[in-house]
Amino acid sequence: MNKSLYKITALILIVAGIICAITNLFFSTGGPTLSDQVFEFGFGLLFSVLIFGLAFFPGKYYLTIGNDETKHNKITNSSLILTIVGLVVVVATVIIMQLIPSDGWEWMYGLAFGIFPAGFLYAIAVILLLVNKFKKW
Repeated sequence: MNKSLYKITALILIVAGIICAITNLFFSTGGPTLSDQVFEFGFGLLFSVLIFGLAFFPGKYYLTIGNDETKHNKITNSSLILTIVGLVVVVATVIIMQLIPSDGWEWMYGLAFGIFPAGFLYAIAVILLLVNKFKKW
């Protein structure tokens, strides 16, 4: 694989992870009472850290792989392809969900046929990265 493809995917993951984490944290500050606000902020902070970690660390690993061509192998190439396919599916799903007339069902179909399969592909890609990182020769 081309090393610039690794770097572009890494930057997209890192930037998207930061944006999603900040957005999640921003939307978790609501609530009618102070205790509700603290509770929602706590869970929002927890999930923001989780979102950031799931996007930043694979992105950082892709940057490392992109800078060192000796680390390119079938596992990292497969992981990169699955990540790119997952990102394309997410973007296409969001675009299609915005184009469909709003009757409330497009969100269910978008989740069922777009976001969940993309998340499954991304999970496999992260597992492949972990296998590649911790394999012993």
